[in-house]
Amino acid sequence: MRRSRADVIGGALLVMGAVASAQETGEVPAPAPGRTYAFEVASVKPSPPEDRLRVFDFKPAGSLTARNQTLRALIAAAYGTPFPIPLPDERIVGGPAWLGTARFSIEARSALPPASETAARDIGFMLRTLLAERFGLRVRLEPRPQRVYALTPAPAKKNRRITLRPAEADCLKEHCGIGGGPGRIELRGAPLDLIVFVLAEAVGRPVVNRAGLDGLYDGTLEWAATPEEAGASIFTALDEQFGLTLRDARAPLETLVVSHAERPTAD
Repeated sequence: MRRSRADVIGGALLVMGAVASAQETGEVPAPAPGRTYAFEVASVKPSPPEDRLRVFDFKPAGSLTARNQTLRALIAAAYGTPFPIPLPDERIVGGPAWLGTARFSIEARSALPPASETAARDIGFMLRTLLAERFGLRVRLEPRPQRVYALTPAPAKKNRRITLRPAEADCLKEHCGIGGGPGRIELRGAPLDLIVFVLAEAVGRPVVNRAGLDGLYDGTLEWAATPEEAGASIFTALDEQFGLTLRDARAPLETLVVSHAERPTAD
């Protein structure tokens, strides 16, 4: 079953801090050379078969709780951009047959809180280290051309109801990021790099940001989430409400190849 980005966002505001932005090439962020990231204490256990509750939660102070998650889902979060928005399924290949079926629970915490401006990114790097140590995970990145949609400015048009505007929120004093639900995106002090993940889920294809709009933005985008609903399609809504459009394109996206993984030993 494909893991939706909504599983991570949960319809709530995704707190920004300072997250690594998505690159047009689909580049997966990597730690600086010579720098290591690791949790001080970590417990990894198989989830009970009867457990149906799934949890993936982290705290900026340096803790991570994952419950009833497959290794594939953990890899997707660890290598997603920005953490914990998961790397799309089509960008993870290889690995054993149980990668997407066996489920595990993790409790981990770091010795010291990460720097606040990079906390989310650093916890993602810590999760990569944990997966390498406890699951013997080995991966490599390969750029592979894929069909994408390019997010670009739409041609000028009269009578648009543009809601996209430079951010007014003070992100040092209040939560900033992206939220919403089916058929709705809310930006508060967020870079446009964040919106591509929600758009990709809605249109079923990777989206790259070529809008050329830097900085942080506020705005609300609303569209008909299903064919049965009244309202504009997401393509029309982007044009009329954000002044943006999605165009067919091809771009090299880094694909994560799982070359080795093994079931973890008991704690």
